[in-house]
Amino acid sequence: MSSAKSQDGPWIGGLLRLAWERVRERIDNGVREAGYDDLNPAHLALFRYDGPDGQRPSRIADQMRITKQSLNDLLRHLEHTGYVELVPDPADSRARLVRLTPRGRRLHAVLSMHARNAEQLLLDAIGKGPLEQFRQTLLAINDESLLQSRDPDGAGVVSNPGSGLRRQSRRASRSSRARS
Repeated sequence: MSSAKSQDGPWIGGLLRLAWERVRERIDNGVREAGYDDLNPAHLALFRYDGPDGQRPSRIADQMRITKQSLNDLLRHLEHTGYVELVPDPADSRARLVRLTPRGRRLHAVLSMHARNAEQLLLDAIGKGPLEQFRQTLLAINDESLLQSRDPDGAGVVSNPGSGLRRQSRRASRSSRARS
């Protein structure tokens, strides 16, 4: 691809999203075929690497980039259907932690199996060398130090330790610009 073409797109982010959607669809279909047809893709997204077990709902909402209210709706359904339970956080009695039930752990294992299967299909399709190079490239892209604390154009993109790149809330972005 010429450099002029790459400046017009497709953009790396779009290509990553499309690839992610294909892998996610394969995983979601496998989970439904395994009998977990009472859940939709939003529920299954809660179980992505490394899963919700032991985390506070507010942290999960931040990782998923959804509102706490939306997450609580998902958690209520998962609790009602026996996949998770919410327990008091021993470090802060006002907070709760998500705990997987035995049914939730089985679902997480099925999701992990289908994620490995999707990766195996990629390995079969493009080969070990290119897949490993792609993995290393993704690890480099997700390296915290690449964009840490840099927001040169004021777009609100900053590094969030432990969870890769995240977009700041508009309020936090405005207040950090105001301090500059």
